[in-house]
Amino acid sequence: MTLLTRFIQDNRTEIGIDEAGRGSFWGPIMAGAVILPETEWTDDQKALFHTLRDSKKISPTKREKMAKQLKELIPLSTVGQVDASEINEYGIQWANREAFRRAVLLLPLPDHASCRLLIDGTLAIDDWKGVQEVIVEGDNQYMAIAAASILAKVEHDRWIQEYCLAHPVCEDRYHLVSSKGYGTAKHREGIRIYGGHELHRKIYIQQWLPGATQTSKRKDKKDKKEKEDVCLIQFNDGRDRGGSSSCDGSSSCDGSWSCDGSWSCGDAAESCDAERHRGAGICDAVTRCDGSWSCGDGSADCGDADYLPAVD
Repeated sequence: MTLLTRFIQDNRTEIGIDEAGRGSFWGPIMAGAVILPETEWTDDQKALFHTLRDSKKISPTKREKMAKQLKELIPLSTVGQVDASEINEYGIQWANREAFRRAVLLLPLPDHASCRLLIDGTLAIDDWKGVQEVIVEGDNQYMAIAAASILAKVEHDRWIQEYCLAHPVCEDRYHLVSSKGYGTAKHREGIRIYGGHELHRKIYIQQWLPGATQTSKRKDKKDKKEKEDVCLIQFNDGRDRGGSSSCDGSSSCDGSWSCDGSWSCGDAAESCDAERHRGAGICDAVTRCDGSWSCGDGSADCGDADYLPAVD
């Protein structure tokens, strides 16, 4: 199915925007911003644009190729970045919006506020003076958003690869290249053994630090058997440490904890992409199915957490 070229058929310039790396435990969050050419498309542009899809539905090799083509064929395309230090200071919700803002403002336009922003998901940019539309699953509907999602994803993953080439000890400890910074079993094990790195998002990894512990209680007791059979999950949005919710496969957390303590994305994959954590930022493990507490290392007895010195 070919995606839509515009949100409204008028003369206003439209900018497609999407992020990558929101749910990652480590490193920056990226956002792409794309303006499709407003003149008649060339044959090469037509061929590429009609193959655009949500980046999650494209293989890494093909994503890389498409990102290169997009940069060549779309002059008005950028990627904004918010670093882990900023995420730790201001929270993931702010960082997500700020990545959007930075990506848009990098576009060489005389008046950014005169454009219509098409933003994937549910977060609008704070204090934006112009028109903006937030579109759930927008990367499955609009070409400009799909293109932005591809650029953001490729830049995010490339940033991690380049960092790990320059810092091989970090890669050896946390397996960042294969996990893309997300909370895979190997990544969590590295955090448990070595503690946190300076580019880890502290609130994301508190569950996995050596000796970390946290308690979780169900608010309803209508089904004791269900409590024994279902592994619970508590959400933190990156800023607010309060509030919790069970993970039932909804769009905010497309997966669940298995009874052996491993994470399932619903498709037997070891790790979930950022998009699978959209809206929540991170899923923290709580109890195992036998009622004991899981620290992520199989133990049931966790002590107080200390954020260990960063890895060089």
